[in-house]
Amino acid sequence: MDPSSSSAYNVGLTLELDGPLDIPALTGALGDVIARHESLRTRYPLHEGRPVQVIIPAVDALRGFRVALVDTTPDRVEEEIAAVVEPGFDLTGPSAVRAAILRLASDHHLLVFVVHHINADGGSLRPLARDLTTAYRARIGGQAGPWTAAVSPTRVQYADYAIWHAERLSAEASGGITGEQAQLEYWEQRLGTVREPAVIPTDRPRPVEPRHRGGVVDVSVPPETATVLKHLARVNNTTQFVVMHAALAVLIGRLSGSEDIVIGTPFAGRDDPALADMVGMLATTVPLRTRLRLDEPFDELLRRVRTEDVTDLAHADVAFDQIVDHLNRAEKGPARRGRHNPLFSVMLSYQNLDIPAMRLDGLSVRLRPPSSFAAKVDLEVMVYPDDLDGVDRGGALGGQIAYDTDLFDRAGAERIAERYQNLLIDIAARPGTPVGDLSVWADGQSAEVVDDEQPLHELVSTVAAAAPDAVIGIPGAPSVTFADLEATSVAMAFSVPDEDPSEALTVAVTTLLADADRTIDEVFACIRTAATTALSGGADAMTGESRRNRVKRA
Repeated sequence: MDPSSSSAYNVGLTLELDGPLDIPALTGALGDVIARHESLRTRYPLHEGRPVQVIIPAVDALRGFRVALVDTTPDRVEEEIAAVVEPGFDLTGPSAVRAAILRLASDHHLLVFVVHHINADGGSLRPLARDLTTAYRARIGGQAGPWTAAVSPTRVQYADYAIWHAERLSAEASGGITGEQAQLEYWEQRLGTVREPAVIPTDRPRPVEPRHRGGVVDVSVPPETATVLKHLARVNNTTQFVVMHAALAVLIGRLSGSEDIVIGTPFAGRDDPALADMVGMLATTVPLRTRLRLDEPFDELLRRVRTEDVTDLAHADVAFDQIVDHLNRAEKGPARRGRHNPLFSVMLSYQNLDIPAMRLDGLSVRLRPPSSFAAKVDLEVMVYPDDLDGVDRGGALGGQIAYDTDLFDRAGAERIAERYQNLLIDIAARPGTPVGDLSVWADGQSAEVVDDEQPLHELVSTVAAAAPDAVIGIPGAPSVTFADLEATSVAMAFSVPDEDPSEALTVAVTTLLADADRTIDEVFACIRTAATTALSGGADAMTGESRRNRVKRA
């Protein structure tokens, strides 16, 4: 409800328009679309401390709706787009919709449209684009006025869906409990033993509260590998999404040293054809949990993940916040920590939403992909099957990784993208290989840049000298760099018998990482894994005589 809330919760659509644009007709068409969909004119004022849904009459909503016309230049266009897309919305006030027309030339414009995620999701972009086309054509033809003059009303409004959804969850299920209670009990069993999110070592310490500042890097899987991965999905009676999910779980496990991985994924929730034309927030985030065993062949893991994903997605009627609140009331699972996600730090978004080709009378229309993304979590892997983002990749499987710039440098995010690509290539070549032996590091890199028997205090000193700002990412514990740990260890050496460096490191660890919900040996294992990752990253990585990929324990 904070009017300055982050753009992480904004849904934007930017269209490039080449040709003679009728600006009054386009402005009127935007108003027609808002009039047609109640969700675009809904606000959420507080009543007795709780938000309530209020639908603004179309006449009142359009009275306050303005479309700015901004003259700009190519070197300033991204700045102007950001000025529309990035500011938050006051959900207690007017409807959470903004639009602007950016004019670069008399025959070249951009339409920027943004709505808060509470009122629309990614699946809403298709009906929005289609309705805008219809309304603009009607306006050009002189059919000004209410939406019904152009096409028939929507079959179902979002308020109708919300009532139906609430009734469905309140209906009695088997065992004399409601559908909502049954699903929450499922998630309590599924996630109740999760301790903390698996965390990849970061380039910088984690801030107290996330600022959702994001960058993006590309991921590209070669065409021959993409073909094999599709075949691997078919022969295992599953989907490409499950293959990408299982592979991502392996990557996160290998880089974090954790064997219990939760990855969030958006779920569209539009199975009923009646919902296809609806603009509204139907999507939810589903936490998918995978327990890794390093000696399990990947194809066996894939079949297990398939079963688990299908079951998890069958319990996606309750919102993610409801799941977290239920776990906290039951005193199970990780506790909330400010605005950080308590269950996962990585998301997988399978972007299979097909935005229709738009044709506006006399105009050439292209979807303009965003140049940046808000960071919802540490890392969000976005996969674009069949080039649905409009980029022709010649058969390669494309995607992007959005990363939190408070945590990762671009080079660090690119290394993660490269390791995901390496892993997918090796999975395609050797699907029966144990997941702990699949190749993550490319030639010239190494997951084992140190001797397994090297004393941990020496390893910490090595990393503190080579990568002092590398963060030891232990879930549940404060962010501590290797430089911090080394400095504290040196200081503690003067207070331990014989200035024993191993004992000094133990005291330093218990001092700096006291909040870690782990045994001291588990903390040492996490430190060794973080050290290995820090030393193996980058072009000047230290390499040993042989390259091995299995993550070792201390």
